This record gives sequence, C-alpha cells and structure tokens, in this order.
Amino acid sequence: MEALENLLQLPYQTLAILIAGYLSYRLAYTGRDTTHRTLDTLAIALVFAFVAQAASAGL
Repeated sequence: MEALENLLQLPYQTLAILIAGYLSYRLAYTGRDTTHRTLDTLAIALVFAFVAQAASAGL
C-alpha cells in the first residue's frame, strides 16, 4: 500500500506519461501479449512512455 501512495505522489505530468506508455503498449500488443511477463510489459510500456515524452516535448 505504501508503494501505491508513493506512486500517487508523483507529478501529474509523470503519471500522464506513464499512463500513455501503458495504454500504447496495450493498444499495440492486444492479443499478442500472452507470452509477455511482468518485466516485459514494464520495459515495453516504458519505451512507449519515452516516445510519448519525446512527442510531448516536441510539441
């Protein structure tokens, strides 16, 4: 429970980027993620989050 509280204390922009990364992962790998483990999901979502951050910085 403490980890969730720490996560919710992050700035809103950081939370938005992480959420965008996870939603992008879900959209890109729908139906093809049965073999992904938790670490795979986290790594791919962070890559998508980096892309989202770069796109928002470019705007």
